[in-house]
Amino acid sequence: MDTTTAISPQALVRFMLYTDADRQSAQRIGAAIWMDFDTLFGPAYACGTEHELIFPEIDNAMHRYVVAMPPYGRKIPHPNGSDRQVLLVTLYLARLERYSLFPDITSDNLTVSMFPQ
Repeated sequence: MDTTTAISPQALVRFMLYTDADRQSAQRIGAAIWMDFDTLFGPAYACGTEHELIFPEIDNAMHRYVVAMPPYGRKIPHPNGSDRQVLLVTLYLARLERYSLFPDITSDNLTVSMFPQ
């Protein structure tokens, strides 16, 4: 009998909060977390989706955030110090009450500067 369990691929996810509506600057919030690919790249975190989240470094209240950009991914060394590479995906958020100030994203206005690190 095979007791092997399939492990879903995971990425390290970092959250950034836009500090202005033109998407030129953002601050890192929360700790990076591991998330499986199906959740991360499925409809749950698509651009425009809303989430109730708490980030203690801002305050201890739950706020509604909107994913304000498509996820941005790149490979980095594994945080455990091994030679292995992992995918780091950055999710850019905006507070729900400010999201209406953000211009729509189109193929004409999507630029790398909208992904501040």
